[in-house]
Amino acid sequence: MKRLTLLSTLACFLLLGGHVLGQSRMQQLYSQAFQYQRQYKPDSALICIEAMLSIDSTFVPAWNLKGYLYEESYADYDRARQCYEKALDIAPRYLKSYINLSHLHYLKREYDEAEKLVRKALEIDSTYADAYFNLGLMANEQHYLREAFVHMRKAAELGSKPAKLWLENNDNDGPMQH
Repeated sequence: MKRLTLLSTLACFLLLGGHVLGQSRMQQLYSQAFQYQRQYKPDSALICIEAMLSIDSTFVPAWNLKGYLYEESYADYDRARQCYEKALDIAPRYLKSYINLSHLHYLKREYDEAEKLVRKALEIDSTYADAYFNLGLMANEQHYLREAFVHMRKAAELGSKPAKLWLENNDNDGPMQH
């Protein structure tokens, strides 16, 4: 494992042209990993993430992104959950990990657990638009349409573009009928 970590660090260092120095090192590695993730290159993203974690195993955004990669790119929900939980163990107020972990429960239709995690995020920051958006998605999925609109409107008021799009694509005068 140590050899893989060393190779990962070297690979990312070379990918970044050897310009990674000081505090900006982690940010550059994170930016590169995020870029790879957006380019659908999860293996390359994981190399950069492992490099970050070999430098600082408490770098919460790396754990969160690693979880996201396992969830979205590999459909490995157990590993994703472990990464999100690790992030929350390190930083119990890291909102993105609550939302991402909630999403895993949502995918498994474990709505009660998913809602608990979103509500925990809202206890930390009652203006977190992504939390209201996720509550709206969960309510819509369960056909609690009035509740879905309430949450989506709140998310949109707080600046959520996906919530605004959702509202545009649904009947804004009230819940749509199924």
